[in-house]
Amino acid sequence: MRIREDYRSLSGPEKAGILMMALGEESASNLFTYMDDEEIKELSQIMATLGSVSSQIVERLVVDFADQISNTGSLVGNMDTTDDCPACQLAYCGDGYVQAGVEECDDGNMDDTDACTATLCTNAICGDGIVWEGMEGCDDGNMEDNDACPAC
Repeated sequence: MRIREDYRSLSGPEKAGILMMALGEESASNLFTYMDDEEIKELSQIMATLGSVSSQIVERLVVDFADQISNTGSLVGNMDTTDDCPACQLAYCGDGYVQAGVEECDDGNMDDTDACTATLCTNAICGDGIVWEGMEGCDDGNMEDNDACPAC
C-alpha cells in the first residue's frame, strides 16, 4: 500500500478527500448531504484511492485549512458567478458567466458571429474584425470608409 507523504503533490480533490476522512464518518456524512451525486461519487473514488496518508500530511492540511479561515475570516468559495470560480469551476470565456472586470459579455457559446465574441468575450462592435451575422455585411477590423469594407 502506498503512503502519501508529499503535501505539495496533492491535488485539491485529494486534499478534500483527506479532510473528509479526518473528520470522521458522522461529520463527513453530514457534509455529503450538501453535495450532488456526481460530487459524492468523485470524492468517494478519490478517498478510496488515497492509500495511507501520513499524520504529518493530515496535520498540515488541517493547519492550512484553519490558517486560511483565520487569515481571511472565511473560505474562498462563494456563490458569486462573476469571480474567478463561477459554478465551482475555473472561469473561461464561453462558460456563460460574465467575469467582472475581465469580460464584457459571456453568452455561453463559442460563436463569434453573434453579439458576444467568443475569443475575447467582448461585445461585438464595428471594427473588431468579426462579422456580426445579420448586423454587418463585412468587418475588416478597421473603421476606414475608403477600403473594400466600408465602416460597418
